[in-house]
Amino acid sequence: MKSVIAAIAAIAATVVSAQSGVVTIQPSTNQVLKAGTTSQIVWNPIDSTIASIDLRKGNSDALTFVQTIATNVPGNTGSYSWNIPATLAAGTDYALSFGQSPNVSYTPQFTIEAASGGAATDGKVILYI
Repeated sequence: MKSVIAAIAAIAATVVSAQSGVVTIQPSTNQVLKAGTTSQIVWNPIDSTIASIDLRKGNSDALTFVQTIATNVPGNTGSYSWNIPATLAAGTDYALSFGQSPNVSYTPQFTIEAASGGAATDGKVILYI
């Protein structure tokens, strides 16, 4: 009987810790963010903790990991203030992922512009004179 109760408790804990789907509001499709600035990441509040918010880049069906933005974010806040690194390469194929596999939600793809004064873009440096 104890093993049955332990098994039920383990299943319940797994269900409770599973990442709920995060529905994002911002960044949105075709939104343009600027490297070196701060932007709000906004989602519909959820009752669980978001294990991680990660920046990804590439084709929407093969996004690659760029960096972790935050971990263990309270989902009920509905937002996170992101200091976008000035060193990020400019691109039109960025997205955010929320959670960890297999429970991951993604934003639509958005653009990051280079920081003022020049920044890397696809491995090249652009200098403004």
